[in-house]
Amino acid sequence: MHTLFHIVDVEWSWIRVLQGKDDFQENFDEYRSLERVRQLETAFRPEVEQFLASWDESMEQRLFHDRRADGSEATYRWGEVMRHIIAHEIHHIGQLSVWSREIGKKPVSANFIEKGL
Repeated sequence: MHTLFHIVDVEWSWIRVLQGKDDFQENFDEYRSLERVRQLETAFRPEVEQFLASWDESMEQRLFHDRRADGSEATYRWGEVMRHIIAHEIHHIGQLSVWSREIGKKPVSANFIEKGL
């Protein structure tokens, strides 16, 4: 359950920081069931979809300045951050697929063709 929670939380967190909004992490202890993780995703989804729908080429090169936990600062392009979000989700979806097979369950399809994305 923690991995599903993590996927939702990280996606929303990056999108918020790119928009200049406050970043915070939800507490996993409050989302220990599939129903609670789905509620969280449902709450975050409109903001994520609105941001993605507004994406245009000019945003690709915009700079984001990130203060790291050690106090240092790093600068990233928005496009680089978006590709990181995508790779992060693909990584964890792969993990979930392997774990599903290990417990004898059919994994959710990774096919995004004809999904309107």
